[in-house]
Amino acid sequence: MHQVLLIDDEPGAIKTLKYLLDWNEYGFQIAGEAANGKQALELLNSKVFSLVISDIKMPVMDGLELVKEIRKFSRIPIIMMSGYAEFEYVKRCLEYGVKDYLLKPVEEDEFLPLLQNIKLEIEHLQLIDKQLYHGVQAMRDQILKKWTHALIRAEDVVEHFPLVGISGSPNSAFCAFKVHMEFMDSLDNRLMESDVLLKRFAVRNIIEDVIGAQGYAFEEDHDHVGVLLIGQRDGLSDEYVREQAEQMRECIGLFAKVPVTIGVGSIVYTLQNVVESFHRADKMLDMRFLFGKNSVLSGEASNLSDLEDSVTKRDISHIIDALKWNDTMEASQLLEDRWVQLIRCHSEESMKALALEMFVDLYRVVKENGNSLNTVFATPLQDFTMIMEAKTMEELFLLVEERCLLVAEHLNNRKQPQASQTIETVKKLAHEQFAQQICLKQIAEQVYMNPTYLGRLFKSEEGISFNEYLMKVRMEKAKTYLRNTNNKIYSIGLEVGYTDIDWFYKKFKQYTGVSAGEFRSS
Repeated sequence: MHQVLLIDDEPGAIKTLKYLLDWNEYGFQIAGEAANGKQALELLNSKVFSLVISDIKMPVMDGLELVKEIRKFSRIPIIMMSGYAEFEYVKRCLEYGVKDYLLKPVEEDEFLPLLQNIKLEIEHLQLIDKQLYHGVQAMRDQILKKWTHALIRAEDVVEHFPLVGISGSPNSAFCAFKVHMEFMDSLDNRLMESDVLLKRFAVRNIIEDVIGAQGYAFEEDHDHVGVLLIGQRDGLSDEYVREQAEQMRECIGLFAKVPVTIGVGSIVYTLQNVVESFHRADKMLDMRFLFGKNSVLSGEASNLSDLEDSVTKRDISHIIDALKWNDTMEASQLLEDRWVQLIRCHSEESMKALALEMFVDLYRVVKENGNSLNTVFATPLQDFTMIMEAKTMEELFLLVEERCLLVAEHLNNRKQPQASQTIETVKKLAHEQFAQQICLKQIAEQVYMNPTYLGRLFKSEEGISFNEYLMKVRMEKAKTYLRNTNNKIYSIGLEVGYTDIDWFYKKFKQYTGVSAGEFRSS
């Protein structure tokens, strides 16, 4: 049964709705009632509902304010009702993605078709969710994601090839892509969650059509699709890889009507180096702010040569850390010292690549601290042009130094967010993303912080590690689902972020002292 929440400050109105039709006959159950928006939010935070039906004019918190708050964390279908046929109400409801706006009193012949359509939409969304979690495709997604993130040994990957239908061998050539779906950056509030999922599936399906039997797509996270091309060593060339990426971008724009930016990794020839290829794709995707969106970003396309990642990351991170701690003198000295060392063993092209990578990291620092990007950076094309057209190493150094000092000045002029504010944001992200395969590293990227530092900060503020906090969130959600739904226990495990069901059973008993089945029966 799909759970329904009714909200109206008039008990008679709720009673009328309850007896308007046989809800159970159409697959729905009235599972909650509230007299205002505040009560409704409390219920939505403690129980799982499939549909909200609300009045507009109510005390404490009215229906419009309620919808606005709901849309901050859910795309649940909402029907609004009112005795006032005011266009402004209708307009605002549509802006918040309300399913329909009905005038009181509501008649069964008007309400029933709407309810049936919503039921079809809910069940379609549930079907899509099942496809994400079950079957060979889901298993292959997990293997590919673990492989590209170094969460599984390369030697063990080969054993899974036949199980999940991956064709390839240790003698193959590999190249990873990371596809960013630009529409996820600014979602239209009127889009239902099912619409967003359909767009994401459309992007993935087009990618799979383009690469055919030459590779595999997998869900990297909510905003990205990962791609791994697998081919013969003499068949996977830079030209072929670039053509595949361009074809993906063009077809997705043509058929799915959404822009994507694709980061292209390096071609590698061992199972172990697939991680390196994916890291390179991720790094190229960071260049979006310089090269623009809806594009294909590769080292070859942007004239970037491969630097020693360990050297580059170490040298840049020392400088960036000094800027974050407002130690401008230390940052300047480090930049000068590192620059002298690097120009002795790197070409002009490599040094320009290093400058571009520094600009990307500086961009992240500015964004992390809430400064206006326009006051620190020129347009992406101007920044790129200035770097690539630098005539001498001294000119390139001065360009980078000037930008570092400008960033330092803006950081000094703006008070750093309090640690408690950062931790509250992290906790909010954990509550929003607990159903996904998240970790501290991914959360740290979203708040633009070093994972190790964030982990220490979180434990000092909360008294427990982030992983312990995430487990607590998941377990409390699982307890809520066990109490208030008839879903299978293994399905609840998946819903709260556990793909290994045995592990879910073990952690639940460890957390509550009883098994999931015993908890539900108690």
